Amino acid sequence: MASIPIAYTIDNTYTLPLMAQLVALYENAHELTVYDIYIINRKLHAHNKDKIRDLVAQLQPQACVQFLDITDEQDRKIPSIGPWGKEANYRGLLPDLVPHLDRILYLDADTLVLEDLSHLFQIDLNDYPYAATADIDRHDSNLMPIASKEHNYRMKHLLFRYGYMNTGVLLLNLKYWREHHWQEEFIRLLNLIDTHKFVSLPDQDVLNYLAIRDGVNRIYYLPSTYNSLYTHRVESSQKNQVRFNEADANYDWYGHVRMLYRNSYVKENTYFIMDRVVIIHFCTLKPWNRSRENDSLVNVFKPYADRVGLEIPTREKHLPRWSIVRKKAKQYKKFIYLGLFINVLFLVIFSFLLSFLW
Repeated sequence: MASIPIAYTIDNTYTLPLMAQLVALYENAHELTVYDIYIINRKLHAHNKDKIRDLVAQLQPQACVQFLDITDEQDRKIPSIGPWGKEANYRGLLPDLVPHLDRILYLDADTLVLEDLSHLFQIDLNDYPYAATADIDRHDSNLMPIASKEHNYRMKHLLFRYGYMNTGVLLLNLKYWREHHWQEEFIRLLNLIDTHKFVSLPDQDVLNYLAIRDGVNRIYYLPSTYNSLYTHRVESSQKNQVRFNEADANYDWYGHVRMLYRNSYVKENTYFIMDRVVIIHFCTLKPWNRSRENDSLVNVFKPYADRVGLEIPTREKHLPRWSIVRKKAKQYKKFIYLGLFINVLFLVIFSFLLSFLW
């Protein structure tokens, strides 16, 4: 079997989390599957590159590791937008970074692979620029300022009907990108967002916009099992079955609805794994971050983290998010108003009495 190319983007702080993910990637692969790793980076330290090379050599000696170092010229083309920085946007340079490849699987550096991925490369992507899962949230409104600035009205009937995709797991058709000059368009649109300071999930919004801008949806949808996104609960790498039992006391109704919505865009395909979680996408649940929302995925990740010496810190307890504070305030607003009224009344009475004493 030909090797399977997989790309990540990391900086120095993500070296150990990526190494833990590589352990999972290789150990959950079929015996004959070979993954070649391409790591997009900007000034990754030499000793971190050596760590990654040595680990992959131990896990799969026949695999190749290539570091795609972003040059100053390439870096200048990519704007730093909001809190997202530049790293996530480097994926749009892959058509130039790997000119010998016609397709590549791009994974965010906060994912964990629990199954073999070689079957993804049997998908016919000829007329599609990429395959990805529908997101759990709709961010369609982010595309409207871009379309307005472009005077693009062809997509208006599609905008709130297509499935806005999450780009944490992205099977890229690089041949399509080159033929349609999408790398240049990707960079141009990123700079448009930066210039006009649009509220945006930069690279993700641009990739969604490109996919529907001519009024045709060009996204090949993957099932939710290929990008979990708070949809599926996973106990361990061996207990990754999709379970939604309405009779279960712990039935996750919200997760079930999310799965049904996300999978409503998926065309039937015999290659897909629907009954097991294939790729976890941690997002705000990153086990290596103290600020993670909860510990629900720590047990899945920790065995791989231990293998590479990555410590899992104790989670910091959060102050409630403003949305929760606002909700609580609304719930008890009568008591809040009563308290304010009593305080004002007390001040009026106190001032009145004080005027007599004065």
